[in-house]
Amino acid sequence: LGGKMAINRDFAAKIAALIGKPVFEFSPRLAGEIEGLARHAVEAPTDDEFADVRRLDVKVAAGHGSVPYLEEELGALKFRRDFLRSIGVSEANAVVVTVTGASMEPTIAHGAVLLVNRANREPRANAIYVFHLQGNGLVVKRVVKSGGQWLARSDNDDRDAFPDFAFDEGATLIGRAVWMGAKL
Repeated sequence: LGGKMAINRDFAAKIAALIGKPVFEFSPRLAGEIEGLARHAVEAPTDDEFADVRRLDVKVAAGHGSVPYLEEELGALKFRRDFLRSIGVSEANAVVVTVTGASMEPTIAHGAVLLVNRANREPRANAIYVFHLQGNGLVVKRVVKSGGQWLARSDNDDRDAFPDFAFDEGATLIGRAVWMGAKL
């Protein structure tokens, strides 16, 4: 209180109770922090602040391709709408898919789920995309530019097992992966 040592919110609350004065009388800054915490605790997110993003029964191979025979909806994952806006994804263009295989390890583990922005189909160096490979199905790869050509590359260093491929080899960009959830 004499200005020689900083106090925190908890200690300020104890001092206030001890001296019978409100915190704002001796520390407007700490009183503001306490009020902000209380307001935040009361103002819990509402259902309309969340978007249901479709989770598809589509396996995206981190390897040699996974052919989807039927695109079925498994349900939805909830994402905060402000989060989706902050990463530039509209609810209409967002889908969640499951990754199978090891070609994108250590970045993306087998069994992880990806939030894919299907509106983002322009290649961007070092971004991760879902591709449709003609005859092989869906894969997830990192996009790189090499020798003036866009390539899809695995993060796994085993180039013999997971070779690069060029987009003009029958690959179509489906969308950019913008979020990942995985089991630890």
